[in-house]
Amino acid sequence: MRVPQFWWCVVLALLSLAASRAAAEFAPLRLVVNPWPASALNVQVASLLLERELGRRVLVVEADEQTQWALLAGGGADAVLELWPSGHRANWQRYVVERRAVAPGGPLGVRGKIGWFTTRATVERHPELGSWRGLGAGGRADLLAPGGKGRGRLLTGDPTWTQFDMEIIANLGLQLEVVPLGSEAALVAEVRRAAKAGEPVMFYLYTPHALFTELELVAVELPRHDPDQWSKAGQGGAASAYPLEPLTKLFSMRLAESDPVAASFLRAMRYGNEAQLAMLAELGRGRSPREAAAHWIENNGEQWRAWVLAARAVEEALGARPEPPAGAVTAPGARSAPRGARKTGRAL
Repeated sequence: MRVPQFWWCVVLALLSLAASRAAAEFAPLRLVVNPWPASALNVQVASLLLERELGRRVLVVEADEQTQWALLAGGGADAVLELWPSGHRANWQRYVVERRAVAPGGPLGVRGKIGWFTTRATVERHPELGSWRGLGAGGRADLLAPGGKGRGRLLTGDPTWTQFDMEIIANLGLQLEVVPLGSEAALVAEVRRAAKAGEPVMFYLYTPHALFTELELVAVELPRHDPDQWSKAGQGGAASAYPLEPLTKLFSMRLAESDPVAASFLRAMRYGNEAQLAMLAELGRGRSPREAAAHWIENNGEQWRAWVLAARAVEEALGARPEPPAGAVTAPGARSAPRGARKTGRAL
């Protein structure tokens, strides 16, 4: 029997009302987005799943690396999903250890590496630019200067990024100056331009990053990472390479109490460099962060279902589980076809 279109409309309206009521039971989750693409991708993956599978509402809070700590401690945000720990020793000591105002959120799973980079063409023409040894007095840092005169330029992006490059330059006696270009997009555009023009270029960047799949880039050699020196980074002590570091998450102290189910989901959320690189590649193909995240969700159900099931287990333990949104994962092996980014939740 064919169901009249009117009744389909009624069913859809009731489902929408049920989802809205489920979301209304909880305050919106406020997730921090930092000024780099991978941070936005993490938040979009989390928000799409929290909205669709757990009936939560997610709001984005844009903040730089330093501001986010005060937001978490003061009630302005609930979670940061990608912290680079090496730049935040003082903040960790202050907010996590001493004040106990911010809680560790567990590993993200990605291993990041900050460094100085140049193009392969640059080091093939000027091998001395491939190492810090060729950038001191008597070296050829001038090749990186406008017009070939003066100190060479080490290009960076957003001025709010946590960096210790001026310390490294001063401690190693390098003939370089740090030049922020205002944003990561501006930095990437300048690197592309210089590579296309065949001009020498040196810049601060990090992995994983999609630019490494687009251009032939090589790391500039710095002295081997010294943990003792880096314990004094920010106090004039940095004089070696940045560390390879596992990226981690931060929660507000209120999150586990106000929404233990969402906290359990975010703590379980974990993927590797390959996942970020796959989504970053989608950005390069013209997708928005939300669309790239939806594409990853559609093709990686076995990975994210574990996060949802961890949250469901907490719901069961609390004994107050609301009706899950239509199509949500409710048990091991259950399947739920992800919806497109434009149809899932609200645009962030």
